Amino acid sequence: MVPIDLGHYCSSTLQTALWQLYQSGKHTDLTVTCGVRKFHVHKAVVCAQSSFFNAACGGGFKESLEGCIDLPDDDPDMVERLFQFLYLGNYSDGEYFDEMPSIPAMMEAKEVETLVKTKSDAFLTTKMEDPANDVDYVPEEPDPEPLEYESGSDDADDTDDADDADDAEDADEADNTDETDDADDADDAKPDAMAAKTEITSVPPISIFTSLRMYVMGDKYDVPALQLLAKQRFMRTAENNWQVYNKFPDVLDELFMTTASDDPLRDTPAERRLILKLDALIIVFLFLAHWAKVLDSSATSTAYVRGMKEDLSLYGNELNYLNTVYMVEFITMQIPLTLIMTRTPINIFLPTADLLWGIFTLAQYKATSVTTLYALRFFVGALGGFFFPAVQWYLGSWYKRSELARRGAIFFISSQVGSMSLGYIQAGAYEMAIHHLYFPFLALYIINKWVGTKIVGFACTIPIAILGFFLLPSTPDHSRPRFLSEAEIHLARERMRAEHLEP
Repeated sequence: MVPIDLGHYCSSTLQTALWQLYQSGKHTDLTVTCGVRKFHVHKAVVCAQSSFFNAACGGGFKESLEGCIDLPDDDPDMVERLFQFLYLGNYSDGEYFDEMPSIPAMMEAKEVETLVKTKSDAFLTTKMEDPANDVDYVPEEPDPEPLEYESGSDDADDTDDADDADDAEDADEADNTDETDDADDADDAKPDAMAAKTEITSVPPISIFTSLRMYVMGDKYDVPALQLLAKQRFMRTAENNWQVYNKFPDVLDELFMTTASDDPLRDTPAERRLILKLDALIIVFLFLAHWAKVLDSSATSTAYVRGMKEDLSLYGNELNYLNTVYMVEFITMQIPLTLIMTRTPINIFLPTADLLWGIFTLAQYKATSVTTLYALRFFVGALGGFFFPAVQWYLGSWYKRSELARRGAIFFISSQVGSMSLGYIQAGAYEMAIHHLYFPFLALYIINKWVGTKIVGFACTIPIAILGFFLLPSTPDHSRPRFLSEAEIHLARERMRAEHLEP
């Protein structure tokens, strides 16, 4: 005999009884108006679950004295679903609904509040035993009139109007009934569960807007269980459809307009994938490019003691002058080159400047006089100086303020890695050449002469610059899909607008 979960059974029985009481319209003592709709509810039910209604009914306000609350700014359909949840512990959205209380409605309050505030990767809806929370769950054909019950209005005409409004909303968001029927027919023809799942995920996610709006309603009226249920439905639908749903940018618009900047719902799988891609495309390039530039800074002093002093007759203050020329241009060219950068595609400007920097670095080994070396260091300093402000501007175009510290730290680490790398690179090349007989005489020349330091800098910079032409995206407002999809670019723009920044 299968054991019965008495707690689950009692909760289900109680909420089913409350749902029947709501449908009957008996013993109501509170009227909630929203537009032309009127909802007759019970204070004991709604006030016990919502601090908003509890304060309105128990604070000696007009609403408590007259027994009527007006919600002029809300969508009547969403208010209807709110009361549906307060009584039944579930709500109908045309996709998930079986007239049974949902799992979040029967969980302990502390656990619900914890899960609502937790980012989406900290809980798995597949662990819930509710069929609607199963990733392999194939929803049945949605009810053509999912909210058809009489308690939500004064008379039959109001009910008809509500049903018409629901049908119009469903038609606007997606042709849910026809397309869901087609999907069900396809599922009947495909007994394989995975094939059925694939077919379902191709159906327009008709519930995603409703889930988002119900999440906002749960936050507004302080119903954490409703928030959790709506969050689970939203996350599951978004994760399965964000790449194929053509209205997903509209979903993001509404998400960023109706939720707080620190709301955990904003931390969607789509946003995490976007950040991961940005790190792989941008941070990796910036780290390597800065690392290569620091190689040259370390290489100048190394070259001086490896023969540059004797070859170019640097017996006075020439080394100090070389460093001065470099630093003067490093500083003075930051502003003009940064201004030019903001008016050109940065995904072209940065690799081009890096490519030129590598060429001028290589050209230094052909210098036959200190004057030529001064001129080359002039250009190397100019092309290297703007890199730091360019990086800060570039990162600020893609990342939120809360995300910049970690990326900035990774960028700065590259300078330390560059300072310690030159000697290891040269020593490694020497060992490979000597022990494996790969061009030993050329290797000896490169390692033992100062020109080798410049060749190493060039050899490290050029591949990185070429990689930048292929990897780097432009700023969000000018990017075209290559490694980022249209939806991801749109998400990046919304992220920046939410930070009150222009992308």
